Amino acid sequence: MATLCPLGQFVFQRHAWPGPCPGLTQVESDYVCGLVLDPRKYAPTQTARYGVATLRWAALHLIGAGDGCDARFNGEPRNHAYGDALDAECLTPRRVSMSRIAKRLWGAK
Repeated sequence: MATLCPLGQFVFQRHAWPGPCPGLTQVESDYVCGLVLDPRKYAPTQTARYGVATLRWAALHLIGAGDGCDARFNGEPRNHAYGDALDAECLTPRRVSMSRIAKRLWGAK
């Protein structure tokens, strides 16, 4: 809502730009990532090439779905134990390899 994630910055070519993200989609009373919800709308060529399920997986991986909330409020202290564990997980060879694959699926280098 406040800014674009790195995937949104790549897809919408908006770097260091305040939000909301153009892909942010309201579904009933919740907001969801449109890149996950309907990748065909934002990357039709990549979706035709790799399929909806594959692009959804790649988007979910790149936005960190399932890793916990990434939004901190101003002044909110960092949870060092959680942050350190997440940093360590993100740097494992398997995670780095999956991130490279996910980026390539979306057309990033």
